[in-house]
Amino acid sequence: LQAAFPEPAAAEDVALASPCRKQPRDLIVEVRPGERRLVLLTWVDPGQGCSVEYSWQAGANPCLECGLPVGPALPGRFSGKYFAIEPGAPSGGGKVHAECHARFQGKWADRCLHCGEPVLPTPGRFDGRYFDYSDGQLGAHTAGKVHGECHDLWRARWASPCLHCGSLVMAVDGKFTGKFFAYAALQLGDHAAGQVHAECHEPWKRRWAATCLHCREPITLIEGTYSGRYFRYEAAAGLGPGEVHEECNDEFVKRLTNVQAPPRPLSRVCTPA
Repeated sequence: LQAAFPEPAAAEDVALASPCRKQPRDLIVEVRPGERRLVLLTWVDPGQGCSVEYSWQAGANPCLECGLPVGPALPGRFSGKYFAIEPGAPSGGGKVHAECHARFQGKWADRCLHCGEPVLPTPGRFDGRYFDYSDGQLGAHTAGKVHGECHDLWRARWASPCLHCGSLVMAVDGKFTGKFFAYAALQLGDHAAGQVHAECHEPWKRRWAATCLHCREPITLIEGTYSGRYFRYEAAAGLGPGEVHEECNDEFVKRLTNVQAPPRPLSRVCTPA
């Protein structure tokens, strides 16, 4: 670039000169290795008595997306607005033209652990909300983010089926809270290890509970009816061996007294584990 500009023409010379014919030029030059400057020049016809009008932004940073300097507005291309990116970002610190920002985000945004798409607002697909997961939180997966729209499918991918109802053990609005009870294999009966919805737990326990020799109901805690405690008996009038609810025991003894000597329980009162 020219280092010095001519002195302005005298007023009387300007008055005699024809109107200036301005020709705008936008130049990008490298003034030092690795440092680019955006220079905006408005040239005039050297034969006219008009001084050169110019402006510049020294040392303009290149856009992290397109590589062109981020500086004053360039009509038809850049508005002059930009986004500042922190130095700790995966892309490195710098600036991004407002016009380049969507492409830049798509390149550097975290990917959804379920669908692999960028975790960004996408009209008609994603609203930008997401869930954070730590490494191995649900299964053999890395730490990352999951779109709000992908979340149910993501959880279903790692959820276990309920041992009682077979539905996935996860929160389902209006049906399951997501709370569960874990069981070891054969803990109550001939079943595998797994989980049982909190909502399924009572019927699950009744399914494996012993039947009372007197009332034929499962021997388990039933609020307002049975405490879950019981007596264990040897064979009695063809009804045993077996167990009797604590609440049923008196009636059970009276029932058998009419046909045989009162039965003697093997153990007084037991509470299921």
